Amino acid sequence: MAADHAGIHSGVPAPVDAVTGTAAPAFTLRQLQVVEGLARGLSQEELADELGISHRTVRNYAERLRVLLDVDVTRRIPFAWRELTNRDPFTATAGANGAGR
Repeated sequence: MAADHAGIHSGVPAPVDAVTGTAAPAFTLRQLQVVEGLARGLSQEELADELGISHRTVRNYAERLRVLLDVDVTRRIPFAWRELTNRDPFTATAGANGAGR
């Protein structure tokens, strides 16, 4: 069973924190797709259907993203992502349109 290797195989470059100068975690393309779907207001079930994966897999991605982004609820993921990466998932389309299927 393959583990989620955030920071190892990344579709999204790791941003550098402007305050500390350290690299933030790198994220996979699939994680970006989950963030963007959540930013669009999709439920985990809707997002799973769109990405062609199980809702349990989406839930696992959301749980991992909550840990990486240090948020306690899923709906905060897109906001924390924007703060960390300086990329706006509310207008982004990099991971949308079925990429990674």
